[in-house]
Order: sequence, then structure tokens, then C-alpha cells
Amino acid sequence: MSAILILGIDPGLNRCGWGLVASEGARLSHIAHGVIKPPPQQQLASRLLCLFEQLGAVLDAHAPAEVAVEE
Repeated sequence: MSAILILGIDPGLNRCGWGLVASEGARLSHIAHGVIKPPPQQQLASRLLCLFEQLGAVLDAHAPAEVAVEE
């Protein structure tokens, strides 16, 4: 059985956390994690662009099979 990569996102406009785990059966293994911190003095649109670009880079780098977003 091969591992499935799952990206978890804890969204926020000031700080957006993310974590990547590999799921193999009932076993989860940490792969990577990080926090995206757009400059707080920027306008909302610029902060959203920063989040979009940096989360896109995480997706490109790791290509997870599934993504979960916290409410």
C-alpha cells in the first residue's frame, strides 16, 4: 500500500498554517509544515495574493492527493 499525502490548512489573513502528512493505513507520518505570514501593513488584496502564491508553491512542491481546510 502506498502512502497518500494530505495537506491540512489552518487559514488566516495574518497567519496561515499548513501541515503535510503521509497516510498509510492507520499510520500518519509528518512530512512538512509551515506558516505563511503576509506583511500586515499590506492591503487585503495584496495579503490574499501572497497567500495564494505561497500556498500554490506548497501545492506545487508536494502535490498532495487530498487537502483539508479548518473552519
